Amino acid sequence: MDVFIEQLVKRKKEGKDVAVIILIILGAIVLAAVLTYLGWWFLGMPEIAFVLILGIIYGAYMLISNQNIEFEYIITNGELDVDRIIARRKRKRIVTVSCRDFEDFGRYAPQKFANRRFSTRLTLASKREGEGLYYAVFNHDTMGHVLLVMEPDERTLKTIVSFLNRNISREGL
Repeated sequence: MDVFIEQLVKRKKEGKDVAVIILIILGAIVLAAVLTYLGWWFLGMPEIAFVLILGIIYGAYMLISNQNIEFEYIITNGELDVDRIIARRKRKRIVTVSCRDFEDFGRYAPQKFANRRFSTRLTLASKREGEGLYYAVFNHDTMGHVLLVMEPDERTLKTIVSFLNRNISREGL
């Protein structure tokens, strides 16, 4: 029987994300003011300034909407694919790995991994810390030794656990 599970997780905005949005807005306002001044008073061409200001507004909108990020977990017959979806416009595959290749899997506690070295650390969840986060450690062909932090729901978690190797501890799952 084929297994196919999908889950969408929306990343919550943190302080850094809000600061970036504020900087984009302030930058657009300053740039629009400078273009208005230059276009109207120096060049005597307010039409060009108006068109450029519309372009700045559109650019600011695109940059702000690109802060809306979602992650989609897709499990197909034991193979986990994680995609990043930006502003519901662009999709990019981040990682593909077989659940059977996990070296370790369980509830995520940041202090457990603070001193461990990984080639790549991927946090593909709605938050960086807290309840509901799980980790997977595995070797990947291109990324090396990887720590993946994710936020599976109950159905996705059960599916992942069902494909794990028998030598992986299932405590707390």
